[in-house]
Amino acid sequence: MTNVANVTDKLCQVVSTTNAQTRFLKALAYKSIDKEARARRNYLILPGFIENCGENCTQVLQDFLKNQLDIDSQFLYIARAHRLGQRNSHRQHNHRPIIANFRDA
Repeated sequence: MTNVANVTDKLCQVVSTTNAQTRFLKALAYKSIDKEARARRNYLILPGFIENCGENCTQVLQDFLKNQLDIDSQFLYIARAHRLGQRNSHRQHNHRPIIANFRDA
């Protein structure tokens, strides 16, 4: 009988430890998501731009701002701009969105 009691106690300890680790991992996941969201607060995700091989995403955005929106892009500083996701070489035209970081936005 003592062997069964020992196994039951050990099982309860394992379950308790597993539950504590699960709560800890959930807390870390939420903190990670929050940190990433805060780091991207000055980013804009812009879908709908046809992708060209070897393009300069910053230049694509500056041309769009100037030609389509009539905004003088010399007063906007685009700190970083690139495509999101992986390029699909099997498609003739990719439409991956551009993510851009505007400094002082």
